[in-house]
Amino acid sequence: MRIHQVRLQCRNGSGELSARVRPEGSPAVEETVWFRFPSGTGRLDNAGDVFLCAFLIPCMQAGENLRIDAPVSQGLMSHIPRIQDIFLKWHPSFHRSRVRAGHSDGPCRKGEGVVACFSGGVDSLFTMLKMEKQVDRLLLVHGFENPVESEDLLSTTLSVVRPLTERFRLPLVVATTNLRSLADRQFARWGKAFPGTFFGSCWMGSFLAAMGHCLRPECGRLVIPASLHMDELVPYGSHPDLDPLWSSEALECVHHGAETGRLDKIRYIARVFPEAASCLQVCESNPPGEINCGRCDKCLRTILAFRVNGAIPTAPVFPRQPEWARWPLVADAARWGREYAELAALSEKAGEKEAAASLEKILNPPPPWRDLHRRCRTLAKSILWRFLPGLVPLLRKGRHRKWT
Repeated sequence: MRIHQVRLQCRNGSGELSARVRPEGSPAVEETVWFRFPSGTGRLDNAGDVFLCAFLIPCMQAGENLRIDAPVSQGLMSHIPRIQDIFLKWHPSFHRSRVRAGHSDGPCRKGEGVVACFSGGVDSLFTMLKMEKQVDRLLLVHGFENPVESEDLLSTTLSVVRPLTERFRLPLVVATTNLRSLADRQFARWGKAFPGTFFGSCWMGSFLAAMGHCLRPECGRLVIPASLHMDELVPYGSHPDLDPLWSSEALECVHHGAETGRLDKIRYIARVFPEAASCLQVCESNPPGEINCGRCDKCLRTILAFRVNGAIPTAPVFPRQPEWARWPLVADAARWGREYAELAALSEKAGEKEAAASLEKILNPPPPWRDLHRRCRTLAKSILWRFLPGLVPLLRKGRHRKWT
């Protein structure tokens, strides 16, 4: 892959860093990637750092080398062998990519600001509350979980999280990018598909690091909230061994919160700031016009965890009552079994009988012939999403987000 025609344009306090992207295997698919962000200086030294963080992992997965026609800092370049060693150990099908880039003109000035990534979810909210006195601003990336084309989702998200950030007097920096639409292995028009969720499994931490490098030199430290507890670590795109390796001389990337499990984070949030239960964005498949669907496994786990800790999530973040009866159909006991078990014990004590009954079915599933029609329907939906994703928006009439 070649990254060329790198340009930085600044006007009216905003900056746009863009480049042309030409894959090796599909040279005809040349597109423009861009990053838009508030800019206070009008300059960005070693702009190649942004593109190295953004495209190294997709190139490894696609088996392509990476050429960047922009300077990359020596500090970040020195971390590339270790980054590639980690991914080759996690994913043997990946390839070691040879990276060529422009030479850095010298050390960049490191900013004094500290920015924490913020999505309105449990992990980022916990980090914000824990590091309130150390963080100068919060970074919300439009195009990270939601498609950059969906302005309505951005407006809905901001209407919920802005009151929260104003309550703590932390400026909210909104950055946008079309990077995921171009390079995520589920949506890209070049390279081969990844058998799984590429964004979460491989790419999330470097994606956020790329956005952090856009904010230099105002910010010299980027805090990435941990997604997994230390005892539950698996190969994942944001990892305590991986995130710091996206640092350079001008930006330090920090992985925060891995020592605390998700239920413990919710318990802390409910105790310190219970109002946050009504300012959450946790859903990974929210339909247009809504923050959370309230039906998926992640939504149901979050709602119950807050309720058993005395904080009741309310509208508009969760616009309907949870359907506990359908929880066993969407649950993943292999991945979240320990969390389900702890929630089951807490539900009994808190008097959440319907939720406790569903958790009992999840932890001790009935014979497979029961609810066979529902399980077949769930299996059919999974097959459609996996092999015929183009039919899903037609069948669901646009209820789910669509990446373009």
